Amino acid sequence: MNKRNLGLILGGLAVVIVGVCVCLFHDERSSMGEAVSPSASSSKNSPRESSRATARPSKGERSKWMDPDLTPELAKTRIEEHFAKTPDLVERSGLACLLLIQLCENGFSDEAFQLLDQNYGTVRSDELTTLFIYANLSNADLLARINEVDTYQGDKYTALEGYLHRFKRNELADIVSDPDFQEMFSRGTKLSSYSLSLILSNALHLPSLKQGGANETQFVETSKELIEKGFLKPADLLASTGDYLSDYPIERWELIQKAIPSGSLIIDDDEGDNLGETLITQMVASDGPKALSNLLSIADYRSVDYAIAQWTKSDPTGASEWYESNAGQLTLNQNNAVSSAFASTALRSAEFDVARAWAEKIQDPESKDDLLRKIAVAEQNKLADGAAMGKGKQDETGK
Repeated sequence: MNKRNLGLILGGLAVVIVGVCVCLFHDERSSMGEAVSPSASSSKNSPRESSRATARPSKGERSKWMDPDLTPELAKTRIEEHFAKTPDLVERSGLACLLLIQLCENGFSDEAFQLLDQNYGTVRSDELTTLFIYANLSNADLLARINEVDTYQGDKYTALEGYLHRFKRNELADIVSDPDFQEMFSRGTKLSSYSLSLILSNALHLPSLKQGGANETQFVETSKELIEKGFLKPADLLASTGDYLSDYPIERWELIQKAIPSGSLIIDDDEGDNLGETLITQMVASDGPKALSNLLSIADYRSVDYAIAQWTKSDPTGASEWYESNAGQLTLNQNNAVSSAFASTALRSAEFDVARAWAEKIQDPESKDDLLRKIAVAEQNKLADGAAMGKGKQDETGK
């Protein structure tokens, strides 16, 4: 698993247990006939789905932990008693987070921070996320605390992720642009711009995306703003959305393309994700003609080259027929790009005559001559390699 996807998964896990706490908190308060606080029920705090196993206590077990009169001292005692008899880390974490949410609800946000687990691990990580989402403290106070709680590796990342989950999606660009946020980010443990991008991609991604309409529009607009300001990287946006924007790859591309700069779908990525290439492959498999039409419409010729390579591999007849039907409608630049892509694809397969035939369709003289030279050199090299191999076999036979 590459680092980017691992970072997205681990980043989302800290929020998952908080979502379980919210469900338990909501269920218990509802069973009492009480209103649930906006912070506990708001969709902005809903985590993305995860495979982490979560222990869900029975209603009777939950009742003894929920207490509108809960104090920090009582919470501390209950956590210690529960930990002494419960080895399951997920269950420990879940009930500890429930108590922290209740303390914040009861007006003990400052005191709740004092109950943060002092040991490195799952419980502390989930508690950090919980506190930075639900503490009823000012933004300035929370920003100061992010570096104050930074004891172990990952603490600042986790706290920052929880903090950003406090805000609506359309607030994120202003929040991370704020000088106070930037000052906090630059102090203490150094987090790279890549870390912030991963955190933002998690904060952007919520299950409510599938509701469509305004949520999709807001997602695209905020993503675009964050990318333009340099806080979010297109590759992280691709990694975090997956199939969540749409089950149909071309629809997903149409939404993503509104947020990322034209031509940035395929990037040179050290992580080796090639997520843009994956999406293009899915688009071609879904509807080759429409996929190519879309990519040509925004002059994303690097993606066009990759799309034709994939289409030629999976359906060479369909790809050729598309060109014959659409060649007369292509602009000069589009025709050059498409012809070059077909020629390059054939060249990579050592189909030199086919490559030359496509190269001859290129209307830009310089580009045509350059590609024809490459074809000639590649053909000569292959002939030379074949001759050398034949000579080697002859020498072996002679021996």
